[in-house]
Amino acid sequence: MQTLQWFCASLIVLGAAEMRSQDAEAMAEPKRYALYSEFLGNALGLTSIHAEAVLGRFERGSLFETFRVSAGIGIAPIQNNYVPIMGRLIFLQGSGHLELGLGLSVLVAERPPQENTKQLLPAMSGSDVNVTGVVGYRYESPSGGFMFRVAATPTIDMGTKDFIPFGGFSVGWAW
Repeated sequence: MQTLQWFCASLIVLGAAEMRSQDAEAMAEPKRYALYSEFLGNALGLTSIHAEAVLGRFERGSLFETFRVSAGIGIAPIQNNYVPIMGRLIFLQGSGHLELGLGLSVLVAERPPQENTKQLLPAMSGSDVNVTGVVGYRYESPSGGFMFRVAATPTIDMGTKDFIPFGGFSVGWAW
């Protein structure tokens, strides 16, 4: 009887060790920083550059993986330039993540939109601050390197209180 108990205990320990080695990539510490270019999205323009830092990491088994803060700036000189400052929760371990965020887009340069971009960009009132959100998918390996994001980025224009559905995608690098 005691031999059977030792045998069962050994199988449990070996099985747990095998499962742990298979989850090594999923348990890797996420990279602390990312730099990416966003097309459309939170800066409410055609293109923007963003920097991001991981502020907190949650224990394995929790619903969230990390809490991150990002800031960016619109770089296309053909419309208003906004600086989005976002807080983001990254869900799920591994390479594919659900991303939810909330923040502000602050107007830093006001320009009337050019005629050829009016169809692509949302009509904004020129409010100094707008509330913006993120709901999307993010591919980022725990070991770093290439990252890709695609997201809905709804915005509330604080000048008119209008809800503006918008979206975008990003490519960049995490380290």
